[in-house]
Amino acid sequence: MESWKIVVPSYNRPDEFKSKTLATLKFHEIPASRIYLFVASEEQKAVYQRVLSTEDVGHIIVGEKGLPEIRNFIFNYFPIGTPLVSFDDDVRGFVILNGDKLRPLNANELKPLIDLAFSECKRVGANLWGDYPVHTNAYWMSNTISFDLKFIKGSFWGCYNPGVEIQINIGSGEKEDYMRTVKFWERDGKLVRFNFLAHKTVTYGGSGGL
Repeated sequence: MESWKIVVPSYNRPDEFKSKTLATLKFHEIPASRIYLFVASEEQKAVYQRVLSTEDVGHIIVGEKGLPEIRNFIFNYFPIGTPLVSFDDDVRGFVILNGDKLRPLNANELKPLIDLAFSECKRVGANLWGDYPVHTNAYWMSNTISFDLKFIKGSFWGCYNPGVEIQINIGSGEKEDYMRTVKFWERDGKLVRFNFLAHKTVTYGGSGGL
């Protein structure tokens, strides 16, 4: 099993993080020692520490304010080649294709899928992976893993850390996941996407975030 790390950028949403992404990680038995929460300032760190304990999150790191800025900070924080699994702070779980319908992902299924994603990256020479970008409709999903140029949604994805070689500079960052997808594709010529798995999140709604 890869020694991957969970990275979560969050700004001013400790309760949402705790009730959504952290609850999802706990359900899937991800140990706190693997979870790195990145916040914008020392003041923000104090806000999160009032809500979270070390049993919830093993590491709270002060980075920079702004989505592109914190994404780049995370890439610069870890050694190049570190396997990273990125979550937004409002992921509410996963669904997986079961025949022609979707079912919730069981508690013991996420970690093996993450291991498989990194294994597939190594096998084909890719460095970025993700899942299907829509969790509400199984119609276009399939029991396949694709390696061509397909969108990797920004609220859940994984990569072997490229460091400064791939940085996001797309202004407000609202489409930073498109830029990251294209940059990894241009460098590697391959992406790994699980077309049978999707995560649950709200991209253009709710307070904070996008």
